[in-house]
Amino acid sequence: MMRYFFLLLLVTRFSDFVNAQVDTVVKATTLPELADDSIYNVVDEPPQYPGGFEEMFSFMKKNMVYPPIGKQIGIQGKVHICFIIEPDGSISNPVALKTAPGGLTGEAMRIVKLMPRWKPGILAGKAVRTRCTLPVNFVLNSTGPLQEGPYEEICITYGRIQMIQKNYTDAIIGFNEAIKINPQKDEAYYLRAKAYYELKQDEEACKDLEMIKSPEKWSDIPSMKGKVCK
Repeated sequence: MMRYFFLLLLVTRFSDFVNAQVDTVVKATTLPELADDSIYNVVDEPPQYPGGFEEMFSFMKKNMVYPPIGKQIGIQGKVHICFIIEPDGSISNPVALKTAPGGLTGEAMRIVKLMPRWKPGILAGKAVRTRCTLPVNFVLNSTGPLQEGPYEEICITYGRIQMIQKNYTDAIIGFNEAIKINPQKDEAYYLRAKAYYELKQDEEACKDLEMIKSPEKWSDIPSMKGKVCK
């Protein structure tokens, strides 16, 4: 009998609607020894979302939200979520095998946890625990160029662009993200301090200037400190 190696390949595009694609790889194997607590990759009948894939796509279209930070900075990427479909159809043990920045991983995890019970995988006539992997691809429908490269540098570049355009609050969002990735990033603290200075938030600007480990890199730091650190 042919068994199924079950792998969901779901590509989710955020534009006017959600498009998705699912492939199932079929693989011959010997019948594994059944055990109540075993997790199987190979089953006779793969798990199925209630109503089938079209219903799953409809559910994701209705419930998924592109993370605001990722959308604002222009982040796109693919997240792989591995999870177990239990014999009762519930989802357990979701784990991100491949992550993406800008809140994309969190949103992919959220939507998996939100899903209703599935029809469980069947092996030798019995519902069994079945491992599934769900890759979710986030793609922005943007008129501008999407950012590429290391996330930390993307955030710095985004912040610099916003500074040039005098969008200081948005610039701070980019620098905040860069600092989350690398709390030792002097450049991010320096630039964020300048943004706070422009917004006349002197206390916050002073705090950032004090965080800079190598202030000699920027000649205007002493004068900025004299203005905001009082």
